[in-house]
Amino acid sequence: MRPNRVQYDTDAKWDDPFDKPEERRNAQRHPESFRIKLGVQLKEHPKPLVGPGVVQDISISGLRCRTKHNVQVGQILKVSIPTKEFPDTIGLPIGFVGDAHVVRTFADDPGVNQICIHFDEELATDMNFAHFIDQLPTLSGSDLDE
Repeated sequence: MRPNRVQYDTDAKWDDPFDKPEERRNAQRHPESFRIKLGVQLKEHPKPLVGPGVVQDISISGLRCRTKHNVQVGQILKVSIPTKEFPDTIGLPIGFVGDAHVVRTFADDPGVNQICIHFDEELATDMNFAHFIDQLPTLSGSDLDE
């Protein structure tokens, strides 16, 4: 054996860079359920139509929720995420507001849609929002690592 020669473990698991990972999202999702407000701008209304959404899961980059809004992929929404219903949110604002765009939508129940939205930079780069998302498992009292 030459001194500069690298030994390879031929029994090691092959990590193919072209294989698609099972989970393609980088941000950890939290399966929390709480109410938010969604604002949708419609051509026929001068002001946004505001209605509730119920979060199914959330991460620093976006969320999936159920809502009665009929939205289209690519549509811009105004999102308001309250923090007041969670205990121990001292130091956080009473809510986070920002824009998001719809990346997926499908009918869930009659009159109810599930939508997946991606937050714009205003929320995704907010350090307080990142702290809130990181603390969600303890704020809601659930332990998601089990």
